[in-house]
Amino acid sequence: MKKLLLASAAIVATLGASAANLVVNGDFENPNFKQEVPSGYTWEPWNTQQYLTELPGWTLNTNGPWNGGIELKSGEDFLGDGDVRPDDDMAYAHFVGFNDNGWADIAMYQVVEGLTPGTEYTLSFLMSANFPDASQTANNWAPDPNCGFVVAEPDVNADGETVAGFGILAVNVAADADYDLSDEMDLPYVAKFTAPAVGKVYLKFYLSNTYGDKNKKDNLWMDLDMVSLMTSEEAAGVAEIEIAGDNAPVEYFNLQGVRVTEPAAGGLYIRRQGDKATKVIL
Repeated sequence: MKKLLLASAAIVATLGASAANLVVNGDFENPNFKQEVPSGYTWEPWNTQQYLTELPGWTLNTNGPWNGGIELKSGEDFLGDGDVRPDDDMAYAHFVGFNDNGWADIAMYQVVEGLTPGTEYTLSFLMSANFPDASQTANNWAPDPNCGFVVAEPDVNADGETVAGFGILAVNVAADADYDLSDEMDLPYVAKFTAPAVGKVYLKFYLSNTYGDKNKKDNLWMDLDMVSLMTSEEAAGVAEIEIAGDNAPVEYFNLQGVRVTEPAAGGLYIRRQGDKATKVIL
């Protein structure tokens, strides 16, 4: 299924090195973040649960540790696969809903600047999520899954905080039957909108946790990675370049950089296809 959707997946696949992406730290690879275990988390296993306190490019809005939080994670199951996620993509954002309390969204946002008014833009990202079912909650109750994003004109409230103003696009991705949230971030979600006259947008991602004390297990979460925003024309160009590279002939080189026409079985080589190069054992 990945290959069939390569045209859209490629929008995400090359963004780590693409200067066209207007989102700051959309791949969450900036190392200058801070996270810690909340002081009130003193029991197992929550005494090892870390939440972000600072994340470059993003403002966190989690409504306190008793509602939930966001952490940066990495692991072999989510490392870049060279197809949808770049090989060097190590980190992703993990939204966590507290398992015995919840009254508000767990969210992060940023104001994306540099948009050309009246131009069509493409927003794309990878997302997966999990919501408790009736057997995992109190009183045989199950929530309506709700996680997604908001694009709006930025505004400022009475406290001087940046908030969503005039709405442009708001999607509950969990309710979109065409996107499988359980697919381990394999396929990108893609949405398009026209840039407003102010030339910038408020972009928020959220996991709803308005379930009170009904969720009784540690199974309310959302993962997010490879957030990008570029003109639709640029996004289409990235996809075309990636497809061309995917169809390019495969070449093998030894570790000294000499091309090998007939690589031997069991040898270690550099495999190059288009602009991608990886070490392989045949």
